[in-house]
Amino acid sequence: MKTKNNPPVKTTGLWVTKMFICCLCWYCFNAVAEDEFQAWQQQTLNDFSEYKSKQDKEFATFLKMTWVGINTLKGKPLYEKKKIIEPPKAPPEKKKTRVEKPIIVQIPPKKIEQKKQVSIPKPVFTPVKGNMVRIYFFGNKLSFPYDKAMKKRIRGKINKDKISTQWSLLAKSDYEPLMKSLKTHQQQLNLNDWAYAILVNELANELYPNQKNEQAFFSWFVLIKSGYKSRIAYKDRDIILMLATKQQVFAAQSLNFKDTKYYALDFSGNKPPKLAKVYTYDGDYPGSNQFFDMQLQKAIGTGENETKRTLDFVYSQKKYTLDTVSNKYLVDFMKTYPQVHWNTYFNSNLDTLPRQQVADQLRPHLTGLSEEEAVNFLLRFVQTSLKYETDNKQFGYENPLFPEESLFYPASDCEDRSFLFSWLVQDLLGLDVVGLHYPGHIATAVRLNMKVSGDSVHYKGKSYLVADPTYINANIGNAMPKFKNAKVEILEISKI
Repeated sequence: MKTKNNPPVKTTGLWVTKMFICCLCWYCFNAVAEDEFQAWQQQTLNDFSEYKSKQDKEFATFLKMTWVGINTLKGKPLYEKKKIIEPPKAPPEKKKTRVEKPIIVQIPPKKIEQKKQVSIPKPVFTPVKGNMVRIYFFGNKLSFPYDKAMKKRIRGKINKDKISTQWSLLAKSDYEPLMKSLKTHQQQLNLNDWAYAILVNELANELYPNQKNEQAFFSWFVLIKSGYKSRIAYKDRDIILMLATKQQVFAAQSLNFKDTKYYALDFSGNKPPKLAKVYTYDGDYPGSNQFFDMQLQKAIGTGENETKRTLDFVYSQKKYTLDTVSNKYLVDFMKTYPQVHWNTYFNSNLDTLPRQQVADQLRPHLTGLSEEEAVNFLLRFVQTSLKYETDNKQFGYENPLFPEESLFYPASDCEDRSFLFSWLVQDLLGLDVVGLHYPGHIATAVRLNMKVSGDSVHYKGKSYLVADPTYINANIGNAMPKFKNAKVEILEISKI
């Protein structure tokens, strides 16, 4: 009830006081909540223990769990039967009478571009926790940053707990700059998948000298982080690195896991290790699903280490001499290759100085020849300028050679000559070629555009005349007598 003697009460000060108390309570509540959130966040970080990703932490836990014992498979030999020890010589061929006009070979134009050494820019690295490690990679001096936390030893008998611990060690390290550096060098040096694996292995050898288990573990870590399909297995005190390749590999032990074959390979080109039953983890690292493609379509960037050689041969009673040059570093890389399927070598269309020099010296002599004569000319070059010797005698084991290697080593055998000859026919004559796999022997067959009688095979509706680079002085259309009626597998060769 209002009276004239009682003025209205002022409530502004009371409202401000109440609002201040509310804000203070709200702030205190949020401050407590923020503290609790930060405490929770810190605890989470502590639990995470410096892992770079959630999947790394989960994978470390997974490695402590299920491992399975698997019996390794014995390596399948490249040849089921023994090769020819001494190549036979073909009897003199009677001169053929031709009714139709021969087709003159159309020589593809010479490639103008000259081979140059791959330029390797000086890499720039972001400073990291550790030091720089330097390696020599086929004549290249390469540097990599690394975290010294990576270098902890694995001691004693191997088990899943030790593997999980070592994974955690590497996963928590500052490994990203090293991974970035590896990818940079892979691009700069034109490294295919196998060459990249060699690079990782060389780096592992330098980081962990004389420590085979640590080398294998580090290589596995880097390769699966790079997206490749690889895994490790262990037995007693040994860790074994295993790779899944796109092409079949011979003479190497392997294990089958979830319909995928993983090979135990030696990166030095020596005989792979012998295994029995091993243990491997029952799963896959997320994203590591890329098979190692062993195809070699670009020459890797190497240093310069040239050696020269002279090759002589006679065709139609005239002597020809070729001067060749080889790069020892490139040959050293090719020697690391395991025994992959012949198709890998048949389809290696490399643009290298050794091939260019041989092609440039042979090309002028083919001008004006018929297709048949031109093929015979190239056959005689490969048949007689190169010494024949089996791989077992020259190397102590089967060792298929790329053409660059055949031009370097003192001798070559049937498959090596076939790889070189098939490339020459495609590059210089532009004719289609297929490989022929006989029991214990490799040869080729060429498809001519002119009719020529002789031994032939049919493939995809087309006729190919047998051309054997190992059958001394044999012309196109002449198979070795022992293989005239033998079972043969046709090996497809991609067109250049």
